[in-house]
Amino acid sequence: QCVLDEYGLPKIITFCLSILYEKQGWENSTLSWWSMLKDEEEINLLTSDINSRKDAKEYLSVLPIKSLTNLMRNFIENLDEVIFTTELCEQFEMSVIIESTQDRIHQIISLCELLPPLNFQLVQHFFYFLRFFSEATNNQKITKLASDVARMIVFPHVPYTRRSFEQLSRYSTLVYIMIKKFSRIFVNFTLLPFEQDIHVAWEISGNSQQYINGSQNSSTITLDQQQQQQ
Repeated sequence: QCVLDEYGLPKIITFCLSILYEKQGWENSTLSWWSMLKDEEEINLLTSDINSRKDAKEYLSVLPIKSLTNLMRNFIENLDEVIFTTELCEQFEMSVIIESTQDRIHQIISLCELLPPLNFQLVQHFFYFLRFFSEATNNQKITKLASDVARMIVFPHVPYTRRSFEQLSRYSTLVYIMIKKFSRIFVNFTLLPFEQDIHVAWEISGNSQQYINGSQNSSTITLDQQQQQQ
């Protein structure tokens, strides 16, 4: 069951993302935890009652990074269909073979706009998370990250006989583009409070490639506004 929070995101995703930002997991993991094997029994147990717990965030906050990322991966892998939707998935896949970079980005934007609201919201915040972590680690292992994520969000819903190398390559390229070109694809993306807090903190530390002149208490700064402030 997908229980949404006040932001229109699945509660388990919001909890995991906010805690991962707080834990600053890239400090010692450099994204390697994405390829770790998951403990199915532990994950299923955690997922089964997380939506009903009043202390859900406190409950999850004591877990290691591996468990949090695996919870997110388990949730996305077990959606009824791929987050790009069955109807649009092939169009997303084929968008990466468009020769013109501008036309390719425009096609991805157009397809994202066709996603159902829940899918669009999940895609935005999940890819912002990937973008943030890739920048936080100076883009180390981003190609492997894109491949791992492509397997996670697409292949559980594709029959094994169709899992060709060409498909994996195209989906990996799609994920890579959506991470690297996030600001162009999701121009009106709005930071949630916990995303704004960690981004401002990252700016203050002087480590990010981006600059934001915004209020730490604001939850309505968009990437378009960020670019205007640069």
